[in-house]
Amino acid sequence: MIEVAKLGKTVGLKGFMRLHILSDFPEQFKKGVTYHSRAGELTIESLDHQGNVKFVGFNSKEDAATLTNLILSSTEEESEALCELDEDEFFWHDIIGLDIYENDRLIGRVEDIERYPSDDHLLIHTDEAIIKEFGVKRLLLPYNDRTVASVDLETGRILVHGALETLAVIAE
Repeated sequence: MIEVAKLGKTVGLKGFMRLHILSDFPEQFKKGVTYHSRAGELTIESLDHQGNVKFVGFNSKEDAATLTNLILSSTEEESEALCELDEDEFFWHDIIGLDIYENDRLIGRVEDIERYPSDDHLLIHTDEAIIKEFGVKRLLLPYNDRTVASVDLETGRILVHGALETLAVIAE
């Protein structure tokens, strides 16, 4: 399951709530779309002009308040159906697990992606040879055009620039 939003406080009296989007695809939130939560499946009934959301069956402030702080999730398949990617864009679940190479050298494998204000960062679990040489078990690399040269889902590889330089600085 992919976390796509968190529900905030109620807004007004008719069951609307603040929607805190955790996804890069705000266009996926539209009338009729169903998400998963600990409270069960929630279907969007409407969105207002400020991006607040109302769910089917939650028609009062009191009803909606029971959903406060819930996380909305979708499956990988549901997300892929709702979100349109541009060229050279990828879902996080496609990136996690790929091997990181600089030139022909294996640096490690993407363990997770961390969100920072400036850029998302790849959390890399470094390869044993890297650990032996540099003493670094995990490495954060910015996921941007300066660092990432290419992503190849078919070969399961991400080619990067600057990882070895970063490791050398960390090891000093």
